[in-house]
Amino acid sequence: MNCDYVLQYLEKTEVPIVSKKNHDIIMCGLEKMIFLKEGVVKVSSILEDGREYNITYAKGPDLLSLMCDTLREDVAYRIRIRVESEEASFCLVSREDFSRAVKRDEKLKEYVVTEPSDIREWVKEIVPTYQPKEE
Repeated sequence: MNCDYVLQYLEKTEVPIVSKKNHDIIMCGLEKMIFLKEGVVKVSSILEDGREYNITYAKGPDLLSLMCDTLREDVAYRIRIRVESEEASFCLVSREDFSRAVKRDEKLKEYVVTEPSDIREWVKEIVPTYQPKEE
């Protein structure tokens, strides 16, 4: 994902940058937007029986929270992001603050999926075998 504009916005608003080392973990809650600035991470879900299900690997810059947003609320709280490179840096932004910024800034809207049909189209682009259920 080309996140140059989001990165510029975050730098302009002086959002704090959090650095994590190899194998450190960040849990993906619903209250924060997680933007991977630099590094490589593994995004996975912890299943109810304790097994880990790998969702994807991501390389910064990337807006990781969008993956969590497509999941049910009870599943999103079990999403974890593990640093796979020597180090990774993240911007953690309040979801409320980011939502307000998106409403004011048309270019930020390009990076946010707002409607369920948009989510299905977005997933079809990145997962060729995905077939959405008819409503």
